[in-house]
Amino acid sequence: MTNTGRLAHLLLRNSQIKVFGLPEKPLIKEDFLQNGYRNLLLYPGSQNHLENFLQLEEPINLIVPDGNWGQAKKMVQKIAQLTPVTCVSLPLGAMSEYMLRTHPDPHRICTIEAIYRSLCILENNPELEQLLKVFRIMRDRLVAMREKPASVFFKRK
Repeated sequence: MTNTGRLAHLLLRNSQIKVFGLPEKPLIKEDFLQNGYRNLLLYPGSQNHLENFLQLEEPINLIVPDGNWGQAKKMVQKIAQLTPVTCVSLPLGAMSEYMLRTHPDPHRICTIEAIYRSLCILENNPELEQLLKVFRIMRDRLVAMREKPASVFFKRK
């Protein structure tokens, strides 16, 4: 499993996964937006920075698209077409630790890293380090698997 969004969901108590793009289930705004919350859509390149929303009276519902960069861009466009939602970005930080997939822009990070950095901005919770700890274990194991020959994992009959 290299889907770091699903991994983050398994580690976070107050999270939901909404599957996008199923033909039998059209996209509706209620799938993403929560009444009584400031709904923010995280995507790099936005001129609105997440830290500018810290002083809000209302709680924040952070929507984080998960997929490759092309998929995430399409998700953001479709969600933004459904309803007015504020797109936000993270401040530039350390380069991604992912190493399994890369992007020409060194500041593009994987979903779990984006969620971790966002939550560090929004809340002071030392338990967030667990996200990166589990992510690093997953990444290291996947990198180690790539370095071994396939015959180690697939026995021939």
